[in-house]
Amino acid sequence: MCRDLLVSGTSSPSARGISLRLWHPVTWACVRELAGHCGAVLSLAVCGDYLWSGSRDCAIKVWDAGTWECVATLEAHADAVHALAVVAGGGGGARKKAANTLVVSGALDALIKVWDGATFECLRTLSGHVSGVKALVAVGRGAAPLELTPRPRGTAKAAAGGGAAVGGGVIVSGAFDRLVKVWSIGSWECVATLKGHKSGITALTACSTEVWVASASNDNTIRVWERHGWACVVVIEAHTDTVWALADYEGQLLSGSSDCTIKVWNKETWKCDATLMGHVQAVHAILPLPTTGEGGSFISASWDHSIAVWQ
Repeated sequence: MCRDLLVSGTSSPSARGISLRLWHPVTWACVRELAGHCGAVLSLAVCGDYLWSGSRDCAIKVWDAGTWECVATLEAHADAVHALAVVAGGGGGARKKAANTLVVSGALDALIKVWDGATFECLRTLSGHVSGVKALVAVGRGAAPLELTPRPRGTAKAAAGGGAAVGGGVIVSGAFDRLVKVWSIGSWECVATLKGHKSGITALTACSTEVWVASASNDNTIRVWERHGWACVVVIEAHTDTVWALADYEGQLLSGSSDCTIKVWNKETWKCDATLMGHVQAVHAILPLPTTGEGGSFISASWDHSIAVWQ
């Protein structure tokens, strides 16, 4: 959601070059279309009053959510940009110029890049995966101001103390090399590599209390990792095909798959509470909507070119 509008990316630009569509969350009418990318839009993130989009055309575009004009095109990756995540520090939070905020991108070139959310400058490139990066999630966002100025590796971290993550924050990445990696925010060192999946990682999510992170894979399973120690606490034989989407939702874990279903998992027992059917092709994205007095809802997007709203 951006400026109270739902944003969706197109699987391929139309004849008019449309890359993004904006939808009213009550009437669900399309209220605006944005043109710019020359390939499918694969990732979206909101940073302050800016919308970031990553595409198969290898570019990241930054859109001003006030005017919906493209204000920057970042061409730092050599392959499709599949993941975007936002890291916000304290002392002011996300503002118009996204001060004290970082955006992290992951691409099929196996690289992760860290960007200044206000100036759009690339501050750091993280290498460690040997195959394309498919998913990113920020956990434990900084409680203190973030250090945005690039530093040579090995130099002292002044504000956060010895290179420790700001507020204990980390970026978690998942790639087609079957690995989940944990990166300390601030020092940007890889502090853990999580193994167990038998195929590439396709999705990540963190629970609202940030005590665990869940990963999904082409091996049809979901693994849940506890944050303190990063041990795998449960393996869920989730679906009969690739799990493409994960989301934390009102005390439950949601998963979407190539088997065309969405499953609802009880986070106490890790048993399936419900199986939702409606899409006729793979479910590729799930997004919880802001809670209202009428209760929660979420949306799902599918390769069948539809977006479904669930309550």
